[in-house]
Amino acid sequence: MADWRQVPGFRSGKWGKKVVAVVGYALIAMFILGGLAGRNVASVIFGLDVLAIVLLATNGWGLRSRIPAFRGRNQLKAAPIWAGLVLVGLISFVASAPSPSTPPSAPASASPTPLAVAQLTATPAPSTAAPPTAAPATTTPIPPTPVPATAIPPTPVPPTTVPPTPIPPTSVPPTAMAAQPTEAPKAVVPPYQMVGTGQTSTPNRSRYETNIVVPADYDDERMIAVLADAAARTLEERRDALAVVVFALTAPENVGRGYDKGRAVASRDSRGWTGDGTFRGRANRREEYVYMSETQAV
Repeated sequence: MADWRQVPGFRSGKWGKKVVAVVGYALIAMFILGGLAGRNVASVIFGLDVLAIVLLATNGWGLRSRIPAFRGRNQLKAAPIWAGLVLVGLISFVASAPSPSTPPSAPASASPTPLAVAQLTATPAPSTAAPPTAAPATTTPIPPTPVPATAIPPTPVPPTTVPPTPIPPTSVPPTAMAAQPTEAPKAVVPPYQMVGTGQTSTPNRSRYETNIVVPADYDDERMIAVLADAAARTLEERRDALAVVVFALTAPENVGRGYDKGRAVASRDSRGWTGDGTFRGRANRREEYVYMSETQAV
């Protein structure tokens, strides 16, 4: 059964990354389960596509080391896979969006039928009283009184011109250029020869082994610098490597016969050699120099 601590977002043990991982996985599950419940195939495809991108980007369970396109140093081989995942995600996201619905039209107000009007209208009772005789009204039209119009001539406004204000020229004194800080010289690594790098991975952890050849008269200080540089180079060149061991030999023909000068173990994600946070079985001799990349020194 896979360890839940290998799930991307929970491997470092930091609460901030755990919260982001929980929210992200909840959104992915919402797309997948919502699509299954609503029979929206595009939503399910979008959720699975985002999940695949997350697992490949974080190399969950060493997934990239199992795909041939991601194993080599040439990252251009994996470009079509990334482009395909992004294209599928965009198409499925657009297809999963609900189409705008037409608002329902308001029901037409019911108009009363002539029969209903006839039933609701009261029938007036016949009156026996004689209708009053209206006297003819006589109106005398009153002609309107004409009002003479008075024209008010416009008052001329004299034009006003504002003279331009001269702006005195300003001279900016030259500013002395600040001296640029010089970078501190980088430490010089003693010369050594890298004779081979091989993979010693397990199903749950991507690991590499590197052999180097150094002169037999190197002291402890130069050996520490050489082993640290070889471990850092291996982690930089093997982007999928989570842990690396470096064997220092005094001659190329000693490769495969055990190291005779020193050894170093490094971890990229602070989870040690086997993934449990330690270097058991890899850092137990006094002549070994152990350098841990991006974590504490052991």
